[in-house]
Amino acid sequence: MAGSARIVGLGIVGNEADVIEAFVRHHARLLDELVLVVHRPVDETRAILESLAAEGLPLVLRDARHAAFRQADETSGVARELLRSGADFIVLLDADEFLRLPDPDYLRRALPALPADRFGAWRWQSYVPLPEDDAREPNPLKRIRHRRREEGFDCFKVVLTRAFLREEFFLLEGNHCVMQPGESGAAVPAPMTEYKAVRLAHFPVRSREQLEAKVILGELGKREAHAADPSLGTHWRQLYEMIRDHGPPDAQALRRVAVRYAFPGDAQLDLPADGLVEDPVPADFELRYLPPGSRTALQTVLRWLDARAGAAHRPAEGAA
Repeated sequence: MAGSARIVGLGIVGNEADVIEAFVRHHARLLDELVLVVHRPVDETRAILESLAAEGLPLVLRDARHAAFRQADETSGVARELLRSGADFIVLLDADEFLRLPDPDYLRRALPALPADRFGAWRWQSYVPLPEDDAREPNPLKRIRHRRREEGFDCFKVVLTRAFLREEFFLLEGNHCVMQPGESGAAVPAPMTEYKAVRLAHFPVRSREQLEAKVILGELGKREAHAADPSLGTHWRQLYEMIRDHGPPDAQALRRVAVRYAFPGDAQLDLPADGLVEDPVPADFELRYLPPGSRTALQTVLRWLDARAGAAHRPAEGAA
């Protein structure tokens, strides 16, 4: 990308084999560089990422520092390192989020106009799998083509500027907001400018197996992070209990979970018959690194448990 501002995407990825190649190929065209912190996947995510990097895509891979999933802490440290080394803007992304821009050069024009005392933000756009989606299509952008017509709630993801080098700023878990100390001492949101021409297409629910593994490992990972705020990740707990008590979700349940994703128990987020609109995210690329399609959520969870058991019995670094 030509121009003076350096725009870097940053995310932490775990078990994302079904979506990670589409995520990288989509954003490689929009950002100067994509830095991904790889957090102990037990599926093919790492191998796919290494293959994509070997192609010469602007992709940098780093290993997570923490065994527990500490997104805000990990992201903050890497973001500040990137800003100190020359990045002008850090676009925070999860592997199930896809930037939708008016044109490929929009960020190059829009972000440099951001006031120095503000961070950037844009809203989620929630995509919903349907029973009639083509299950044979491996690319989730091509398979899942419908989104909510109206979101029903506000959820933002942020863009960091060099102002984030000041230690007074910190991220909320989930990277949905930058916070700073208020006059009373309590933390308050830092000033942010919303880019209304941008949306972040969100694909948190892509298949039954993917959702089951994500929810179970998300809940177990939250328990593993002993110092985590117990109020965080309540939707993981609700979805975990749904699977625990009622078994694997069918196609209609998948749709319902996607529609209510951030607030699984809120029936007010349910949609009328015309509540979805067909609006696929463009994907004019083919996937080259397809993970096995037959692996179950149970297999993924067992791999995760084996990896944790192996790590627990591994000698400490430097031990005889």
